[in-house]
Amino acid sequence: GEEEKVMALLRATALEKESRHGAVLIGIEDVDGAVEGISVVAAPYQVDGKQLGMVGILGPRRMPYSRLASLVSYTANMVGRVLTRLSR
Repeated sequence: GEEEKVMALLRATALEKESRHGAVLIGIEDVDGAVEGISVVAAPYQVDGKQLGMVGILGPRRMPYSRLASLVSYTANMVGRVLTRLSR
């Protein structure tokens, strides 16, 4: 169903070569049957210097990518900082 298609899109984002610095995947098609017309803006977060996950936004093809990329990057940075503090 739709849930599996969205998960395929998220997996593709995580595997994207640029995902260490952030990824923007626009209108992915044919990624394990991913939903056409959905885009992802994502950035990784780190805890104690190790990448542990990503923060991202799913949305339509026509999104303000540069503004969202900045917002997602900032949010990922803050999540990493908070989790690093909590891990100590």
